[in-house]
Amino acid sequence: MFRVEKYPSSKYFEEDQFSIVRFEEFTKEEAVYHYHDFVEICYVYSGTGYHLVSDKTHKVSKGDLFIINYDMTHTFYRENDEEKLVTYNILFTPSFLDKMLIDLNDFSSLTMSYLFKDNWNTDILQEDLKLRGEDQADFDLLVNRIYNEYTLRKKGYINIIRAYMIELIIKILRYFNCKNEDESIQEKKVMAIDSIMNYLQTHYSRGFDLNELALKCFFSKNYLCKIFKEITGITITEYMQTLRITEASKLLETTDKKITDIAMEVGFSDYKSFNSVFKRIKGITASQYRNSILQKSREIT
Repeated sequence: MFRVEKYPSSKYFEEDQFSIVRFEEFTKEEAVYHYHDFVEICYVYSGTGYHLVSDKTHKVSKGDLFIINYDMTHTFYRENDEEKLVTYNILFTPSFLDKMLIDLNDFSSLTMSYLFKDNWNTDILQEDLKLRGEDQADFDLLVNRIYNEYTLRKKGYINIIRAYMIELIIKILRYFNCKNEDESIQEKKVMAIDSIMNYLQTHYSRGFDLNELALKCFFSKNYLCKIFKEITGITITEYMQTLRITEASKLLETTDKKITDIAMEVGFSDYKSFNSVFKRIKGITASQYRNSILQKSREIT
């Protein structure tokens, strides 16, 4: 069980409402579950471990970024004594960047500042981010610049840090925006494939025309096949065959129809192809399947 502490701003801030801490996180037994009266941008710089935020645990590694607003309880901890987890924690109040925001207490409020006046979607700013590739390298460089300015404290360092922070926050907003756009595209793909699957579930017995399916979701034939497999893990043909064999299995279990008639009813043009697909999916032939059902029925009675 974590002990909970409040970290006051006076612990980190001097004249300006800003601080940056590079920290090698403790093990779980030593970690402190804490909250504070300032905004914190937490960035995993190296290593692996965990981040507990408001009772939700995240497995973390290099490139993970979290926005912690006022009074959100959280803590990082590493896996064990052998592992290392290094984080950069950028601590500030919104008023550090814009005095007009002195009474506001979360990261989203920064979009109200003239410094960030573009139309950002504030609904997505409570999520976490995973930076990769060029974005991660870019963020590493910027965070190190801020940390070096804060550590060396050469004349004018606060003004340079403020400029870097404006750049950093704009980039974070871009990352959120890109993530939202990517998720929106993925949602559209899933919705399109769901509609195709629903259509096939109703029309499995008559087969499908790939051109017709593609027109239904405004995709090209090749793109439809690509994203269908990307989302479901199987091809359209494999999905259709599974639907047909599932229905055939029900008919074998509940009716005394001839197997050849069942094959035609669920959409196969001949018994040979039906039996081949049935055996591939079920592991036995259709007649063996029916016999096993009959055998089980006799054993019960």
